Amino acid sequence: MSNHRIVVRTVAIGIMFVLGALLAGVASATPGNGNGNTPSADGYAIVEFTDSPVAAYAGGILGYPATQPLHGHKLDLASANVALYASYLNIRHASFQSWLKSNAPWAQVVREYSLAFNGVAIQTNGNSLNALANAPGVKDVTPDWIYYPSMDVSVPLIKANAVWSSLGINPTTGELGAPADVKVGVIDTGIDDSHPFIASCREAGSIAHDVFFSGTGQFDPSRTLFFEHGTHVSGTIGGCYTTGTVSVDGQP
Repeated sequence: MSNHRIVVRTVAIGIMFVLGALLAGVASATPGNGNGNTPSADGYAIVEFTDSPVAAYAGGILGYPATQPLHGHKLDLASANVALYASYLNIRHASFQSWLKSNAPWAQVVREYSLAFNGVAIQTNGNSLNALANAPGVKDVTPDWIYYPSMDVSVPLIKANAVWSSLGINPTTGELGAPADVKVGVIDTGIDDSHPFIASCREAGSIAHDVFFSGTGQFDPSRTLFFEHGTHVSGTIGGCYTTGTVSVDGQP
């Protein structure tokens, strides 16, 4: 039995971005109560070869020096060694495609990869991947899957409406009761309480600032040490309630 296998796993992020563009018309997600994932209707797959990609080739093949860059350095695409090893991979790719014509003529190569990942994207046209897994020089065959969100609405799940009502908050409008008596602690990059979205409905000094760190491991007692994210999160939690059209740079 061949030691090649079909593995259903997540393909490297960079590969998914490339293949995602190719399959944009196929892999449309359905919001709501999806059930995980299903095989791609058009039968796409990623075939990974045993040879290392250009960026990871550490040598070992007679006549082909290593192309993997030194730590902290970028891959030099213009180097002679990179061009030489890339030509070797091209020959190997061509050999695989010749094998396909004889053993799996239904498989169509739609993309080729060799720099960060060595393999091809294939449209299987509904055929089994077993033949591909047994091809010479193949390491893995990964079917393409369409992933659907299992949940895209969290408010009902966490029963937020019930909590809001118990605190005197109108769940429809977001208006606070009188008084709301809600205290919130935010552990983040600090709060700019002079921001209009926070200051316009609170008395100066009503927000308590506690511990500050500089980010270098040194304690910094300055309350002015803040970045946008902490203010953004605080505004989401307890920003001033407003209605009407919001303008950006004078445009509604």
